[in-house]
Amino acid sequence: MPTIELVSRLRTGTTEQKREALTALDPIASLEDFRLVIEALSDDHWVVRRHACDRLVTIGAPLLDRLAEALSTANDDQQYWIMQAMVSVGRAA
Repeated sequence: MPTIELVSRLRTGTTEQKREALTALDPIASLEDFRLVIEALSDDHWVVRRHACDRLVTIGAPLLDRLAEALSTANDDQQYWIMQAMVSVGRAA
């Protein structure tokens, strides 16, 4: 479960603070962490969206089912990045 400080950094921090917070999350162990990474896929800053996608790709195949489920409720930005992550994970397999 993410701390209040971590959530605050993800939502209002600098680009670097958001990147560090994304790295600290564990989207496999925590559904809440997974949702925060998905939320970051629509951040105002492209580099944060890219880092969130990279975080998902780094974890890889264990997240594929969750990513597929997230597509149905994701906004356009999130859908784009989720699909990018899924393709990247598929190539690595």
